[in-house]
Amino acid sequence: MTFSEAARALKIEVFPEEMDEIYENIVKSGEYPFSREMLVHLQEKFNLFEDYYDAVLEGFDDLERDEARRVWSYTVASYAKTHQRKELTALKLPETDLTPAGQMAPLFPLICMAEDSYYEYLRRGFPEEETKVYMRTYRRSMGVTTNRTGKPGLQKSHFDWSSLYAFVEMYNTGGFNFALGVSSEANYVLMHKETREVKVLLNGVVMHRDGMPLGCAGYDDEQGAYTVTFEETDDCYLGYPAVNFRCPNEKQTFSKDKWKLVIAPGDDIFCLHIPRGTDLSPAKVAEAIRSARQIAKRSYPERNIKGIRCTSWLLSPTLNELLGDKSNISNFSNIFNRYPIRNNGNGVFSFAFNGRPADLNDLPEDTSLRRKVKALYLEGGFVLNYGGFIIDEDAPV
Repeated sequence: MTFSEAARALKIEVFPEEMDEIYENIVKSGEYPFSREMLVHLQEKFNLFEDYYDAVLEGFDDLERDEARRVWSYTVASYAKTHQRKELTALKLPETDLTPAGQMAPLFPLICMAEDSYYEYLRRGFPEEETKVYMRTYRRSMGVTTNRTGKPGLQKSHFDWSSLYAFVEMYNTGGFNFALGVSSEANYVLMHKETREVKVLLNGVVMHRDGMPLGCAGYDDEQGAYTVTFEETDDCYLGYPAVNFRCPNEKQTFSKDKWKLVIAPGDDIFCLHIPRGTDLSPAKVAEAIRSARQIAKRSYPERNIKGIRCTSWLLSPTLNELLGDKSNISNFSNIFNRYPIRNNGNGVFSFAFNGRPADLNDLPEDTSLRRKVKALYLEGGFVLNYGGFIIDEDAPV
């Protein structure tokens, strides 16, 4: 079976042309990127799989029955070792089934990198005990999949998440996760040279007439929609800045004499992730950001981090209204220069609750946040995800 044949059997229509050649070379050389012996080694040396060890071995053994997933796993594992993370996560994963191979196939390309990742974290100056915590990402991700499907494995979202550790592009400090990333084509960030006021301009986004991205929950009507763009001339920048948490259809001009472009597409940034239960008190947040910047300078000197980006339901201005400006959540969101992003309004359910029930009346009300969010949704409202940037206080302008 070729990779193309395996991909078609797994309902994967689009993949890099080089995949067939990669698999042919694996077969010709007889050097397969992972084996049962490698799994045993990783467990003995790092306790990589913890209580899911038997399930991982069962998944590997089941690949002997599932030729298509075996071919896919070997090929993608080899591909991962010679490509960037963004190329790996762009690949379509096989549709999940509840067989051992079906659940575990996405895990194997990542754990091939686990030992190299461990030593790369150490080389970059991370303490051994901290590095061991990062190695637990595979077990944690399998645990989440188990909770969702009843079977241990690795779903697409946690494949992407675990790949950040596999490629040594994320670290934890102050209860937050800081991932190394680059700014997208959708955002340009300007700073005023004197006042240091920040403007986030959107680019290439279709907007609802009310200034929210078209397709957001509650903003589906296409009448009056418009597309925002960003332009640069010799003298100025032209575009559509976020104003009061929306992006109105008002193109503005920003003179280069007064404004500097501080984040452009492709610039290095932190992508901030907020695990459930993280302390959002102002002092803790400030210390985490300070620590993250110090770690980046120490461990990733080749990166020129321009700022921090976060996309989360915690940045929703609706929460400011529900909780008041003195709450920790409001204080946290207020440190960001926020802008609207397209989303379905379900992000709050994954973290404030344990998922969205079929009947919203079944949502618990055991905290003030839960009571207020439940009431809002029962009234037809939404807590929408927002994006936000933090620019270094000492950023040169």
